[in-house]
Amino acid sequence: MRVRVQVSDPFGSMSSTNAQFEMLLRGNLALEDLDRHAAAVIAKLERDGRFVDLKTDLDLGLPELRVVLDREKAAELGVDAATLAQVVQVMIGGLDVGVYKEEGKRYDIRMKLEDADRRSPAAIADLFVRARDGKVVELRNLVELKPGAAASSISRTDRQRSVTITSNLAGISLGADPYGRAFGETGLFVRELVVVGYAAGIGFTVALFVSVVAFPAGSLQDSVKMGALFSFAVAPITMVVARILRVKKRAQDVEGPA
Repeated sequence: MRVRVQVSDPFGSMSSTNAQFEMLLRGNLALEDLDRHAAAVIAKLERDGRFVDLKTDLDLGLPELRVVLDREKAAELGVDAATLAQVVQVMIGGLDVGVYKEEGKRYDIRMKLEDADRRSPAAIADLFVRARDGKVVELRNLVELKPGAAASSISRTDRQRSVTITSNLAGISLGADPYGRAFGETGLFVRELVVVGYAAGIGFTVALFVSVVAFPAGSLQDSVKMGALFSFAVAPITMVVARILRVKKRAQDVEGPA
């Protein structure tokens, strides 16, 4: 299972929600396992006390009854899974089999059992399916009924099942509090880190030295030198980004003799 954590900053976020904190759990796990891991994470965050309005986008509140086929028995009795699934769908879920028209009105004809005959799980076990040799087989001899819960919707990230946990941060302002800094001990805010990243792209002298040492003289080396020259274009971009994000030079702390 993989985990991704995202903390939003006051200048915008790539998050799909408005929550200040977002955690994504994903993996090729059963929905019940994902739900259990998400519940454990939420319980731990609740004990922390700094996370409020905790939510998850996975809801296993819909009751579900799973019909699990014993494939070995079905093969011995000559019953295929498609025929069995069709019987359950028609008798329990219902299936439109025709249309009736009268006086310009159209009525769908739907085949299914009476409501009284399909209210309990036992109704599925009491159904019969026809085998390839023409004999009928009772479903209770072929399937196992397993009650469970189904999700109203299933989210996927990178083709893996995922669940997102979101929350707000109690009493924490990401723009002016240490919790809003990208790396707590460094003291850098997210917006400051962005500007530092742009500034790091400016490297004319070192880039020229590396181009001479690493590449032979010729057109390739000339192209690399031209690329180093173009890195100066990052300088005005850095100043624009710093102005947009309102990043200013910090006053340095100078320690003197006591």
